[in-house]
Amino acid sequence: MIPLILVISYYIGHRGFHYDEYESLQVAWKLVQGQRIYVDFDQQHQALPYYLLTPFIVMFGETTRTVIAASILMLCLAVLSIIAIYKIASLVFGHTVTQQDKRGTLSYRSGLAAIITLLGMPWFIHSGYEIRPDNFMLPAALWGLYFMYKSFADDKTRSMFYAAICLSLSFCFLQKAIFIIVFSGLVIVFRFVMRTVSIHQILSFACGFILIQCAYHLFLFSVTDLSEYWFFCYEMVRQRQLDLNDANKIIWLKTTFLNIPFLSLITLFIFAQIYLLRNVVKREIIELLCAFLIFTISGFFVARAYPQYWLPMSTAIAILMGVFFAHIKNADIAKILAGLFVVLTITQYVYLAADTNRRELLAKTDYVLENSNPDDYVYDGSNLFNLFRHDLDFFWLAGDMASHRYETYAKLRPYSYDIYAAIKMKNPVFISDFKIDLGAYEWLTKRYAPSKNFYGLYERINNETNHDYWYLFVDDYNVESYAKPKNGNSIFNENGHVDVVLRKGNTSTGIYPFAGLSMKLSEDDDCINIKDKEGFTLDYDTSHRLYMVLKLPNVPAGHQPRFALSGSAFNKTVSWSSFRYPVWADNEYRKDIECIEEIQFIAEDPDIDMRLTIKSLQIDE
Repeated sequence: MIPLILVISYYIGHRGFHYDEYESLQVAWKLVQGQRIYVDFDQQHQALPYYLLTPFIVMFGETTRTVIAASILMLCLAVLSIIAIYKIASLVFGHTVTQQDKRGTLSYRSGLAAIITLLGMPWFIHSGYEIRPDNFMLPAALWGLYFMYKSFADDKTRSMFYAAICLSLSFCFLQKAIFIIVFSGLVIVFRFVMRTVSIHQILSFACGFILIQCAYHLFLFSVTDLSEYWFFCYEMVRQRQLDLNDANKIIWLKTTFLNIPFLSLITLFIFAQIYLLRNVVKREIIELLCAFLIFTISGFFVARAYPQYWLPMSTAIAILMGVFFAHIKNADIAKILAGLFVVLTITQYVYLAADTNRRELLAKTDYVLENSNPDDYVYDGSNLFNLFRHDLDFFWLAGDMASHRYETYAKLRPYSYDIYAAIKMKNPVFISDFKIDLGAYEWLTKRYAPSKNFYGLYERINNETNHDYWYLFVDDYNVESYAKPKNGNSIFNENGHVDVVLRKGNTSTGIYPFAGLSMKLSEDDDCINIKDKEGFTLDYDTSHRLYMVLKLPNVPAGHQPRFALSGSAFNKTVSWSSFRYPVWADNEYRKDIECIEEIQFIAEDPDIDMRLTIKSLQIDE
């Protein structure tokens, strides 16, 4: 055990981070920022794990220390899973022997062997310590199984109530817990039919399970839209299974199973189960074998068989192997098999620890945070450096595009995703080359250059040339221009945001000084058809009330439709129907808004200096 513990400690201290871990922390950050899960950004998992991570964002701030702190939390949860495995194996083994004098010693051996087996599972090594919903779900589900078997042993309804609480909570962490819950339900029903479980225990289980589900759905009702929760967590998941390419699934299953660690382990496991079925035919052994089969089959019901999907199967294998090692009568054979298993386990940990990107990943993340501001945008399609900066789209991971989530969504709801348009409009400080061609457009090549410090990271190079569509304008009355940049000759600040002061003009002549800020919608001044577009989304900050004006073809200045803005807003959505023609506009110019040349920003009061900052503006599909 000592060499195994030392190697595991080394691995935990040096392991790299999976992009799913960054996704989990970024979702938590979005929640801290006030965004609503399923409504303001895409997510397919239960909300509870991300809310439990939010205190780490608050306590440790927008730094990589948050990653380390969250990793320590996941390590603690992994320890809870290990303890639960030990207690289940010990309890089940205690019911497979009748010698009172041997029960304590052999139960201890069974639990200890189960722990060693679990630590050697390839999937537990790979995913058991990661910051992901699976590792919130696993300890809750395992403790639910422990309390269930404890209720079978002591015939107490209280233990069954605790089992229901834990199992119901595991589902609030991750939908895949349904397979563990189904197994538990089948066992309880079977034992009720066999008259070893009372009706009081079943009622206790039902009450505990329903109690947690009611509390969780009340929580969801208070923080998000329940209809969107149902759509993303259930309807989208169901549709993805229908859209799944069977050939791709087979590839993932081959990657998961056709490897030396698994084949070595499964060979030993099959031998162990033959031994147990021939020598220790007990109800618990049969039930756990059924659990193994159910958890294995569950992997065929997911889009792709990632390592974390096999964590429940790993726990079933660990418990059964623990019972096997404890039952081997020949001590020498037991020691040889256990020794071989430990050597195989140590080899896996050493191999994985050598293949790590931990330091580079954290350094890249720190670099992005240090060279950007909280209001900046970042495009990180592979989710390997952006933790605490705003993303470009509702489908914020380009990985969502690769895994067909966007295509699935588009089948159920109309939606258009254009990463190039999003980059052009929101002008992120950093981008990656994941799922985009940096040579596709000349403006993209001019705007971004490879980072000198990190591979795969591209930095914005020149703010002045990055916003070809923005310009200041004056009226046709030959008055002096009173719109000017806040910072010298550029209308863009150091963050790449449009930042100007619309200064007061001379109104003593009775002529309205018509000047302001404008964004063209095309490079060649064409009119853009907006019949199939909903409106636009913008982030802005202004010191006084202003008008957004739509410049329409053949409509003179002063007669164009407008919409009032004031204060500041993040991701404010404005529909085209919100714009109204001024009361003095001639009837000949009052027509349906179908084609737009520019979007302009004009001060409502010409007698004041008005500060205006536009952080982003994007046309919505």
